[in-house]
Amino acid sequence: LRGMWAHLASNRMGGGVGSRFGEGESQLEVDRRMVRKRITSIRRELAHLSEVRSLQRESRYGSGMFKVALAGYTNAGKSSLINRLTGSDVLSYDKLFATLDSTTRKFELPEGREITVTDTVGFIQKLPTTLVEAFKSTLDEITGADLILHVVDASSPEFEGQIDAVHDVLDQISAQDIATIQVFNKCDMLDDDTKAGLKRRFPHAQFVSAKTGEGIDALVSAIAASASASDVKLDVVIPYQRGDLVSLAHERCHIISENHEADGTHLQMLVSPAFAASFEAFAC
Repeated sequence: LRGMWAHLASNRMGGGVGSRFGEGESQLEVDRRMVRKRITSIRRELAHLSEVRSLQRESRYGSGMFKVALAGYTNAGKSSLINRLTGSDVLSYDKLFATLDSTTRKFELPEGREITVTDTVGFIQKLPTTLVEAFKSTLDEITGADLILHVVDASSPEFEGQIDAVHDVLDQISAQDIATIQVFNKCDMLDDDTKAGLKRRFPHAQFVSAKTGEGIDALVSAIAASASASDVKLDVVIPYQRGDLVSLAHERCHIISENHEADGTHLQMLVSPAFAASFEAFAC
């Protein structure tokens, strides 16, 4: 950019002899064309990225995996939290809109079931409609989720206003009815009395520290409970030649017991409605 505009410092919009607009004006128009071309190029890139993200989402949705999306005010620590949960290395900066694109990671619950966890752009107060449109690709990850983790910076003196701002955006994108767990992050920065007061005010919330790992096990348990809330219990014997279904059960279901019998693998398990039809033919 410095090189693009350097000529303006010397020309100062000056005119040349016999010219109608002057050298400065002519160069300014060249610069405008360059900026317009760059804007057009960026728009094409964003449109392509949106198409790619849409295909990725369709693939995940078709898999039937339980989908978790992190939402929260900017700098609430969402990226740090997904790093702690999944052991990944997602970009994590303490600045506005550090995460502009969504990042999805697989995560295995203690029961063995795989889910996806997606980080999203940080919200701000009175998020303009134009920004809602600009971030449509990442916000679509929220509207397509089975569970939202609403991450709150517990150390911020403005956390109540930030909670309201997040609720406003969730309303804008029609995500207000999706199951939500409120997660107060950065609890390592609170004294015991402040933390105890928050727990009394928000009895159904989770209190964690992505930095130290405090409360992460309890949060994972809450996610697992939500993932299995609509499960049905099945008792099946899967023929040995259908090893693909046994693998599917281990990856997508909660196995209660497993035994190898003469006719096949005997499983008692909790299955989400998305997969129940795959196993019903082998029910005992």
